[in-house]
Amino acid sequence: MIQRIQTVYYAIAIALLVWISLGQEIVSFDLSAEGYTENVHLTVNSFGIDANATLDLTTEEVKAFEKHITETGAVFSMEEQQLNWKNTIPVYILFSVVALLTLIAILSYKNQKRQLRLGRIAFFLNLLVTAGLFVLIMMIPSSLQETATQFMYADTIEAKRSLGLGFYLLCASIPFIFLGNLGVRKDLDLLKSLDRLR
Repeated sequence: MIQRIQTVYYAIAIALLVWISLGQEIVSFDLSAEGYTENVHLTVNSFGIDANATLDLTTEEVKAFEKHITETGAVFSMEEQQLNWKNTIPVYILFSVVALLTLIAILSYKNQKRQLRLGRIAFFLNLLVTAGLFVLIMMIPSSLQETATQFMYADTIEAKRSLGLGFYLLCASIPFIFLGNLGVRKDLDLLKSLDRLR
């Protein structure tokens, strides 16, 4: 039946995944060097990377930086000392696929085996996406520091990482899909026990 508790769990997971897909911030990075006025702020959301930087660069350095950024396929603009670039990475597609699988699992309430199979696929895909994002979040600061040292001319560059609401929402959707799968599993066990009584 569609009005079972697993439907509520699945619906909460879908709501969380859709919320992330609408552009909620996943993580942000602030790069700065002591004694320098230059700083870089990067925000990663489900649509990609947005970066704003205040850099004190010569014309040649701006051209070198522009070449480096455009090689990655990013959109680049610079006004006076304010640099903005945007790189589109469609992570929202992964969140949408997990939400769609969970929605199909809800609508498969007449066939509990298929519902459980879809729920498990959604759970493991969500777990895989979360683990992949976590690894990327841990790796990004070191690569950012290497890139920033080329343009900020500082010996040590500090990269501060702060996790956004999107990352926590993604982590919160995992247990809701798991609880929905447990509810489906209980229904299957109940049906099996009823079949034995007949």
